[in-house]
Amino acid sequence: RGEPFAQRGSGLALVWLLSVTGANGGCLTVQRHEATGAPLFGNAQTDNFCRFATECFGRECPLDGYAEWPMPSDTLNEELPARVCQRIGSNACRSAFVRTEHDCTGDVLSRRIWEGQQRGLCVRCQRLVEAMGGV
Repeated sequence: RGEPFAQRGSGLALVWLLSVTGANGGCLTVQRHEATGAPLFGNAQTDNFCRFATECFGRECPLDGYAEWPMPSDTLNEELPARVCQRIGSNACRSAFVRTEHDCTGDVLSRRIWEGQQRGLCVRCQRLVEAMGGV
């Protein structure tokens, strides 16, 4: 896979990556696509965010981070899978969400990104969190 996104020179990316990985463990791995250089988000082997995305929305990592910002609430349905109520209501989904929130909100900046108050690198990831809160 690509090399970590933060190693390629974006100071903002490095700050954000450090804020989401912190002392709590891995929130979201950031890397670049080998062929295109586009940022990709998540490692299914290590990131609780990927478990949350899979359990609750059927999304597999790595995710592309593109999505509209600010996040319009009328388009959040685009992230919702079939049988969303069954998925969201499952113990596996709720457990993955709680672990992910713990991993991803270790400081003020990370909390603001998690809550959608500030744009993060992976807006698609923020949309999944927002969609979870709106169901």
